[in-house]
Amino acid sequence: MKELLEEGPFQFDAVERQERLLDELWTRAGHDFESCDLFRKICEVSGWSPDIERQGLASLPWVPTQYFKHAGKELISVEAENIHRYLYSSATSGFPSMIGLDKGTARRQTKALISVLGEFIGKERRPFLICDVQPGSAQSHEMSARAAAGLGFQTFASDVSYALALGQEKGLRADLDRLKTFIESAHSKNDPVILFGFTFLLFTLLLEPLAAEGQSFPLPPGSRILHIGGWKRLEEHKVGREEILSLTGSVFGIGAEGVHDIYGFTEQMGTLHVECAHGFKHAPAFADVIVRDPLSLEPLEDGEIGVGQFVTTVPTSYPGWSVLTDDLVRVIFRDRCDCGRNGTGFEVIGRDNTSEVRGCGDVLAEKIIVASPVKSVETDQQPLSSEIKSGPSVYRVYGDDR
Repeated sequence: MKELLEEGPFQFDAVERQERLLDELWTRAGHDFESCDLFRKICEVSGWSPDIERQGLASLPWVPTQYFKHAGKELISVEAENIHRYLYSSATSGFPSMIGLDKGTARRQTKALISVLGEFIGKERRPFLICDVQPGSAQSHEMSARAAAGLGFQTFASDVSYALALGQEKGLRADLDRLKTFIESAHSKNDPVILFGFTFLLFTLLLEPLAAEGQSFPLPPGSRILHIGGWKRLEEHKVGREEILSLTGSVFGIGAEGVHDIYGFTEQMGTLHVECAHGFKHAPAFADVIVRDPLSLEPLEDGEIGVGQFVTTVPTSYPGWSVLTDDLVRVIFRDRCDCGRNGTGFEVIGRDNTSEVRGCGDVLAEKIIVASPVKSVETDQQPLSSEIKSGPSVYRVYGDDR
């Protein structure tokens, strides 16, 4: 039987999906139990071993996100010489999360991303408009991390253009000339496009200022808007999904059916939970979410709000296939959505109020000051660049939705 990762991401009913997930993940847990000393200690403390009776996905062990912050290099389940890349998440304080990738896991991450995203935007390549400055511009050392985080999405790009430019005092602003040229070209070819960006930049530099000035740039029919990360700062300013959708409609002519908020995090890089037109994040067949009580950590019934334990079959070089986050989530359904996709549908409610802000977009929100409409956004001088060290490559990745 094929792995779930090799199958369609939204084709199985809840019973078959969870049975196959449990089989694959139980085998993975047994391997990591034998191959990773720290993971084995975590299991022993929690009372889990490969010999205990299976009682559904909730009986799987998990690794709290904090372990990847403080002991990422110890959470490796392959020989050290096989690790060729370390990925760091962003963090506003304390330590970033770190995961170690071998070539097999890196390939699986790409395969997972393509599998899921293709179900929402189609398999064909399309022109991409990135809500950022072009790599290689001044301050590119600060912008390159964001560019690196979006590289996987550009697998679907036939060509790439950038919607932002450097303004006065090293800030960022909307590049209206480039925006017009890109969209006019797309219309002349009747070519749907993808507008991609971090939620905070998309809102503060395109949607809000363009709407305030009464400007609109309708995208060709069939176009899509993808945005990731940074909701916490927007929520503090009372900006929610409905306002985002109202602005994407007025500025770019794209409604809910073409706007997809993407949830994901560094510890499970490559596993995307994409929002459909009905407002639900969708876990693909090779992933799922268990909701636990924040205090007792006992599993909760669907419909109740708790911290999310996310499972995925993607990582094989480190025990990141079962991660307990501090994100508050609620499962809405386990089977078929009105959008036609099978799989678990859930909402991200927020974050446990004792947790720190460490998401990619949230970091941008703290480090960037919004100026006047369609003017500029100032950045500090601390580099957000990838780090290259001796030994395996080390990349600081700003693609974490948390």
